Amino acid sequence: MTRFLGVILVVTSSAGIGFSYSFHLGRRLEQLRQLQRMALLLRGEISYGNTALTEALSSIGRKLEEPFCFFLNQVSSRLREYPDKSFQQVFQEEVKENDILFNYCLYEGRATSRNAIRLLSIIGYDAEIIEAAEASAERFMESGEWV
Repeated sequence: MTRFLGVILVVTSSAGIGFSYSFHLGRRLEQLRQLQRMALLLRGEISYGNTALTEALSSIGRKLEEPFCFFLNQVSSRLREYPDKSFQQVFQEEVKENDILFNYCLYEGRATSRNAIRLLSIIGYDAEIIEAAEASAERFMESGEWV
């Protein structure tokens, strides 16, 4: 009887862990689809609609779900606050201990951080992908071209 209860407990807990992991992977997949949709909408708004970046960001923000809608609307409003500054000067992110902070300070010149690559490791991408991204970024810094 004790063995039977032990078997049921192991099977039930394993199934629960599996369902939980499946839920998290499904949520991650949906977020990646939202990011892909956001990139496509942004490209279409700017390329085909000849829309300014601030207007494109707020327009796309109305079409997306949380948390991306808040993010795009916040960036758009920040860009409107500083119309004489470039996007790189207004927007710079910082990754600290598995968290991303957007401080929206004004910076001169182009962005040199590699926080997007650090974000790949936070999200849980394979080390091979992260190493390839690091190598590509290093080649870009040396040559100035994406090869």
